[in-house]
Amino acid sequence: MISHSAGAYHWTPEGRKLADFTSGVLVANLGHNPTSWWNRVVKYLGLEKIKDAGQFISSAPLTAYNAITEVEHDANERLIRNLQSAPGGEKLDQVLWSASGSEAVQKALWAAMRQTKGRDMIIATRGGFHGKKGLAGAITGSENDKERDDRVRFISFPMEECDDLESRKQPIDLSKYKAELESLWEELGERICCVVTEPYLGGGGSYHPQKEYLQLLDSFCVEHDLVFILDEIQSNFGRTGPMYAFTHYGISPDIV
Repeated sequence: MISHSAGAYHWTPEGRKLADFTSGVLVANLGHNPTSWWNRVVKYLGLEKIKDAGQFISSAPLTAYNAITEVEHDANERLIRNLQSAPGGEKLDQVLWSASGSEAVQKALWAAMRQTKGRDMIIATRGGFHGKKGLAGAITGSENDKERDDRVRFISFPMEECDDLESRKQPIDLSKYKAELESLWEELGERICCVVTEPYLGGGGSYHPQKEYLQLLDSFCVEHDLVFILDEIQSNFGRTGPMYAFTHYGISPDIV
């Protein structure tokens, strides 16, 4: 049982301090009970102390379905400026808001299909997590699901090569992964619209690939005029250090 939480820690009623290695189910990058953020909310509300906010703090109706107000509009503009000014944000020229990670991935795939004008095949990395419904669910996991959308094909992710720190330091042999990509291109050709992966694997374990692997996917997309989609829902803003996780790898995805 948890009595209270702050930052990256929980406390039990007995006073034990526990590190929260789940980070609040993947994407709570502000930590639990972010005091500095709440202080700004309280100041905006014209209150003297956090406790004066009462139910606003304990049950804030901050959902994705609220009507856009002037406050939210201004906040959105500031957010976009911050995202554009961060390293890696130079190409950010369009933003589409979504209510969830699954919805964001679904919209990214729709955008890729529209951009490539009729191409409908998707290449995804095996063992990833992108969602549970629709195309986002279809590109999650592997081809073992018998009801998988037949527009999705999977390629291998270098799990063995980055299974531990020592393995990850070794040069990676890309020949296997190149062969898989070339085979799919020979089979499907210009039916392929995009390649989608994550900066580190989400569904099959927290595997952080060597940069050469993601650079291979990036180059493949450039060579064949495909849309390169990087799902950074789990890595989130700033979680890996810089604002965008892809800046660790020297790649330039089309949709993040």
